[in-house]
Amino acid sequence: MPECEEGEDEDDEKEEEDDEDGEATARSKHPAERRVSLAMAVRNAVRMVVDGRRASLVACGILFAYLPHSHSLSLSHPRPPCLPCRPFHASTAPRTTSASASASAAYPASSASSPPDAASITKVISSNQESYAHIRRLMDIVSAQTDWTQKTNHASSLTSRLSSNTLWESDPSKAVALQRELSELKQELTEYKDMRDKVNELAAMLELAREEGDAALLQAVSADIEQLKATLQSYTVRLMMSSPQDKYGCFIELRSGAGGAESGLFLTMLLRMYSRWATNYHTPIDPSSRAKATLLDSTPSDHDGLKSATLLISGLHTYGWLKHEAGIHRLVRISPLDANARRHTSFVSVLVYPDADDNGEDEKGGGIEILTKDVRMESMRAQGAGGQHVNKTESAVRLTHIPTGITVACQNERSQHQNRALAFKLLTAKLLERELRVKQQAKSDLHSQLPDNNFGSQIRSYVLQPYRMIKDLRTGFEKGDVDAVLDGDLQGFLEASLLHMRKLPVNYKAL
Repeated sequence: MPECEEGEDEDDEKEEEDDEDGEATARSKHPAERRVSLAMAVRNAVRMVVDGRRASLVACGILFAYLPHSHSLSLSHPRPPCLPCRPFHASTAPRTTSASASASAAYPASSASSPPDAASITKVISSNQESYAHIRRLMDIVSAQTDWTQKTNHASSLTSRLSSNTLWESDPSKAVALQRELSELKQELTEYKDMRDKVNELAAMLELAREEGDAALLQAVSADIEQLKATLQSYTVRLMMSSPQDKYGCFIELRSGAGGAESGLFLTMLLRMYSRWATNYHTPIDPSSRAKATLLDSTPSDHDGLKSATLLISGLHTYGWLKHEAGIHRLVRISPLDANARRHTSFVSVLVYPDADDNGEDEKGGGIEILTKDVRMESMRAQGAGGQHVNKTESAVRLTHIPTGITVACQNERSQHQNRALAFKLLTAKLLERELRVKQQAKSDLHSQLPDNNFGSQIRSYVLQPYRMIKDLRTGFEKGDVDAVLDGDLQGFLEASLLHMRKLPVNYKAL
């Protein structure tokens, strides 16, 4: 027995030495390192609480071991330790007094009179709160787009069916299909639950960081918020881009309407707006993805501006974003063409259809096959400016699809071969759009579903005088910075349209 007791005493002494070495190592750390360790300890403790578990003695011990060394926590009125940690806190109290004095010398303790970088900390807190509000909105959108209760019940039903041996014996292929469906459903539910738990966890961490005002903890919270925001943005866009054609590029066809010469100028403004949007485009699904705008065809008006234009925007999910831009757009402003400076109203119709060839897969053209005998090709000289080469050679191409009567033209390239390739690309997209409309029991004419290009038919108003406001009449979304919108800042309008078409609330900031 004495030998055993002696061995136990040696083990206890060894553990005490290890504890003292660990505490000495903690005290020997640079104050900045201690602050980071504090942030990690607090975050881990909060996560344990959020998960429904009480913080263990070890976690509390680590937390209180670092709390006295933090320069951003007031030491004049220290918080009493929790009951399990009082012995640990009492044993470290004598040593932390001198350590806190040295820490205070390097980093002055925070107080109401002289807080360390109070302005910068307040700014970070405000930024984090705005980012978290943005995350909450994204989470609300995700929750509203899918009936997660129904999905959970369906997963339980599939689990019950697959647990029966009868299904596997009678129809193994169906059982395998149901098993695959269950696996995908569980993955989706798990992903949703993880994101929801992270949002709740960040709420607790953000509240703690706000109360303590610790810069290191705020930095850790900021990193987590940005990571979760990127994840939720990608997930939200994936939910909204549910159509198979949403991933394609798109063609935008613009035609001037009522308003005379002013409508031609308005068309050039919209053409520039969509081109600028493509230049600045990126999708949350793939931040490295970019878009490119190419003018395929344009017809100059008798005065300034254009009668019509066709723009190709290539890039991932550009059709998904721009498909709801189709409709009548209205401009109200004092016309620069009016010598009396009177206010004019003009209209432009916009059509958007997918570029199936932009997918780059074997399903090129979305299953559309164009026979040579069904296409009549005409070559002509290009119109408008372009130099002697363009005006003296028949480089422009017009294609007519005889079975449907669809006609496309392209004249912006210098070579007839290039114009012919782009014209076939445009014709393929128009035929695909026609096929999609037939499947949706719509008329085959691309312009048949648009109202008159005139008063009372607009989907969006661009008012520059007497006040400045751009408003989408379908969603109610509006923006006063008209210059930014006309320079391509369309994201708020595009997201509002996506949510509106899915019957979701539109009162939000841009994704």
